[in-house]
Amino acid sequence: MTVLDSLSARDAGLAALRRSCRAAIVVPSLFALGTEVLGNSLVAMFAAFGSIALLLFVDFGGSLPERLAAQAWLVVAGAALVCLGTLASDSVWLPALAMAVVAFGVLFSGVVSSVIAASATPLLAVFTLAVMVPGPAASLFDRLAGYSMAGAASLIAIALLWPAPVREPLRHAMARSCALLADRLRAEVECARGDSTGDNRVALEKLLVIC
Repeated sequence: MTVLDSLSARDAGLAALRRSCRAAIVVPSLFALGTEVLGNSLVAMFAAFGSIALLLFVDFGGSLPERLAAQAWLVVAGAALVCLGTLASDSVWLPALAMAVVAFGVLFSGVVSSVIAASATPLLAVFTLAVMVPGPAASLFDRLAGYSMAGAASLIAIALLWPAPVREPLRHAMARSCALLADRLRAEVECARGDSTGDNRVALEKLLVIC
């Protein structure tokens, strides 16, 4: 058994390996850009941590356009939470209240769609960073700049760095179920018409065992 086979046995579709490789490239690159090129530690922190949240904590399914659309929605929602967290961070009691309200809202909204449910962890992680690092409203530009860098890099990484194959785990199972149901209905119709001998009876007995 090769190393790839061993990883595949523990990591279905190599999803975790794919996310880890993307993060290993993007996170240090953005952190170096923020610290060494821009010379802004706040930008670097939000760029690096935002990349971790957007690339490691979520992995949308579907086709590539669907994944990019869901990721873009996540980036926009995360930017809104960065703004809200920054405005609430320069206080003593307000961060705790804001965390409780946002956590309830994000987790409860997961019942609306699977995309929102999958986005709960990265959204809460980004808001936690913004609200737990005290800063005035003037620091909002640097925070959004770093997070925007992370959002743009996440979209590029998902599209170009080892794009995930289309995952439709229910498609083949549903097709198989529909085919079996059609065969069973045809066999039952033949039996109801009185032709219950031969292949139809065998097929019906087999379908009854399978179903």
